[in-house]
Amino acid sequence: MRDSRRLVFAVGGALALACLALAIFASAALHATAPRQGTAALGLGALLAVAILGTAVLVDVFLLAPARLLARLAEVVLATGRLGHLSWPERHLLGALPLRVRALVEQVARAEERLSEERARARAAAEADRRRLAAILKDVGEGLIHATSDGRILLYNDAAVTLLGVPAGLGLGRSVFEVLARETLAHHLDLVRRLARGDASVRGSEPFIVTATETGRLLRCRLSLIGDDPPGGEGFVLVLAQAGVPVSGGTGRLLDQLETGWRGPVAAIRAAAEVLRENSSDEQTAWFTRVVVEETARLEHLMCDLAAEARAMVLQQWPLYDVATSDLAEVLSERLAARGIAIQLGVEGESAWASADSGTLLALLASFLDHLARKGVKNAVLSARNRANGVTLRLAWQGPLLERPEFESWLSARLEAWGLPFTPREIAERHGSEPWLATSSAGGVLHLPLPPPTGAHQVRALPALPARPEFYDFELEALPADLERQPLRQASYVVFDCETTGLDVEHDELIQLAAVRVVNGRVLYGEVFDCLVDPGRPIPETSIRFHGITADMVVGKPPPEVVVARFARFAQGSVLVAHNAAFDLSFLRKYEERAGVRFDQPVLDTLLIAAFLEDHRGDHSLDGVAARLGIAIRGRHTALGDSVATAEILVRLLSMLEARGITTLGEAIRASRSMVEIRRQRARPPEVAGGV
Repeated sequence: MRDSRRLVFAVGGALALACLALAIFASAALHATAPRQGTAALGLGALLAVAILGTAVLVDVFLLAPARLLARLAEVVLATGRLGHLSWPERHLLGALPLRVRALVEQVARAEERLSEERARARAAAEADRRRLAAILKDVGEGLIHATSDGRILLYNDAAVTLLGVPAGLGLGRSVFEVLARETLAHHLDLVRRLARGDASVRGSEPFIVTATETGRLLRCRLSLIGDDPPGGEGFVLVLAQAGVPVSGGTGRLLDQLETGWRGPVAAIRAAAEVLRENSSDEQTAWFTRVVVEETARLEHLMCDLAAEARAMVLQQWPLYDVATSDLAEVLSERLAARGIAIQLGVEGESAWASADSGTLLALLASFLDHLARKGVKNAVLSARNRANGVTLRLAWQGPLLERPEFESWLSARLEAWGLPFTPREIAERHGSEPWLATSSAGGVLHLPLPPPTGAHQVRALPALPARPEFYDFELEALPADLERQPLRQASYVVFDCETTGLDVEHDELIQLAAVRVVNGRVLYGEVFDCLVDPGRPIPETSIRFHGITADMVVGKPPPEVVVARFARFAQGSVLVAHNAAFDLSFLRKYEERAGVRFDQPVLDTLLIAAFLEDHRGDHSLDGVAARLGIAIRGRHTALGDSVATAEILVRLLSMLEARGITTLGEAIRASRSMVEIRRQRARPPEVAGGV
């Protein structure tokens, strides 16, 4: 309005000056010839100038000034919401405009009054609801924290304060990641958001364990998203509860005392009592020291059991829930990138479902990959393999291997840098798992078995067990003349079979060796050799699927060299027989030096004999030959079951050899040797066999 007033007076003043200037010019021009007309022109110009200025004043008084007053009145009403004592323009040339503006302003004022009353009622209701909610939350045993999408705390109750241990970092507007382990909480928040983006019905997480940063307490936590676009856009709610034994410095003071603090003094008392008992000549003193020794031994045993139970109690606080290995791989890749770990993680094969605590499991895998990266490893591949009783995660890498002491050191190191007070071994134990390493052609492989999922998910069916490949890489020494001419029916045979951790003789180990005698063409079912072997290394899941021998079954069993030495005595003076004999014999000869024995007796291979007698192009696996000869295999893929089946096959093959005119041991060995090159050529790919 002020600009309008200036414009009116500026224009009026300019016009008045122009009129006055024209009048003066006309008066001067007419003054010499017509003085009377010159004076009239000057007076008319002055009158017009005054009229223009008067018009400008009237416009300001009756138009602009009332308009300015209406504008001020509207500003007051908009600012205060009330009419108050307002003066309205009385003299104006605005017509009905002031009346219309006054009516509009009064309506706005009344609406503002009603709105203020509604605000007051809403505030009162909200305050009442807040007091009720505060009263309810105050008595709720579980802790509640409501935070924004970026983690700023909007609400928490007294139970949360108690559970967290009255942390200094807890407060409205503070970050929830200051009071709860960032890695664990961020992982589960990200996981729930991922699931919600794929399935809108997913709003919350399965329970998980998180650590209070200032007290180390273990808290059972459940996370729920608020808002739909995007999921969790309006924040999230955490429900907290006590998970179990408070954790301090790792596995808890009680556990540390049981494992280290108390066991030492008890052992010292026991040792001192044993010394006193050995050096005491007094019968009564000896009796008392014997009691001390026995009771301290019992106490030490009880403390070991108590420590194991305490560890299990702490570890079992972690709930396991179903998770897809593809989700684990995706989050693990992001975790590595966020940490700046210079290793590329690839994924191989289809996803599988397992039961796990994904937060702690990811910390374990990320820690292992970080360890590999520090050794210069650049690439790794994560895959999953379904098995009969769960899933095995396989983390393969190209590069240097980990020595056993180095691997054990990593298993025993606490993952404090990853927000967890436990070690990889403890996390694996909670999953009922024992991590182990294997070698591959390019590097190493970490195997981590996991429990099966608790729910029904689409999982791949286990593939059929492949047949053991044929081996022809053994040579037999020339037979002595007496054995060369020995009739087949008069020879003594020991038919044997091995079960191993794998097919690589150099890297795999023996885990079962069994055999049965065949004498005078008869199987002696009562004369058998059957022994499990402690391989001194984990048994791969892939081989367990074949033979069913687990780590628990070989605990306390003798090592391979001891079993091989016993078998050498059992087989002494007999012809060794096996189906696909080169494979089994290679494992026996692997331990010859350690066992102090030598297997130099003749060897027959029932696979090669069957190929010689029948059609070498047919199926000459143990199952195939047994089926054609009408032999039922009892206990397939067990060393003793396969040994007995092979012995029964041998008896029938001996009769078939004699029918072909092959009656001596030397002739039978030469016949089987003739099949070696044929079978080797048949096993080659066509382009190789054809010389391409």
